[in-house]
Amino acid sequence: MFGIGTVLDKITSLFWGFGFLYHLGGGVSFPTTASLNGYLRDYGYPSVPEAYLSEVSGWRIFLKGYTVSRFSGSIWGGEATSGDKVVSIDGSYSYYSLGKLLTLKSGTFYLLPSVGLGRSNLTLTVGDNVVRFDSLLSSPGNVSTLRTDSWILTPEAEFLWRKEAFLFLGARLGYMLAFPKGRWTTEGVEVKGGPNTAMDGLYFNLTIGLGFVVL
Repeated sequence: MFGIGTVLDKITSLFWGFGFLYHLGGGVSFPTTASLNGYLRDYGYPSVPEAYLSEVSGWRIFLKGYTVSRFSGSIWGGEATSGDKVVSIDGSYSYYSLGKLLTLKSGTFYLLPSVGLGRSNLTLTVGDNVVRFDSLLSSPGNVSTLRTDSWILTPEAEFLWRKEAFLFLGARLGYMLAFPKGRWTTEGVEVKGGPNTAMDGLYFNLTIGLGFVVL
């Protein structure tokens, strides 16, 4: 004869791995900027940083221990000034991913490897540090904004700690593989011969996940 505990175990087993989480967090990204910095130095501009603060948000659906997710984020902090010249860079990305939940300690700790596919962009602004309005109208080349868009493939692994039934803390390590690289445009016009740069490189995020998953 089944007891209440046995019935609850059967129900939990039936729905194990189902649920939903909304994630919010931040961290650091390391896009590959070596090629870009080589171009900038050649023309007397300061180098942009190699590491950037980042923010990320998104959702994750759990389906019997597998996951379907969508995440988006951006980087900031990429401005450098040298004399009368300034360079700034920012970027954003979004991707969908599929993953598999692996139990490290039942009810508490989990590992979630996944792989995603999405889009990213980097926007580069170069020009004079201070520009007069009338000189900008007469010579728009004093400030230029260029953009490169790429597809991204994102293999990643996330360590999840179930702090409460509705609260998950996560640490995510991944790598963005961008393709193609160096396809620059400005105001919709293709720019040839640019550096082989994109939102491509290692990233690390700390996240808070709110929701409920039967685990």
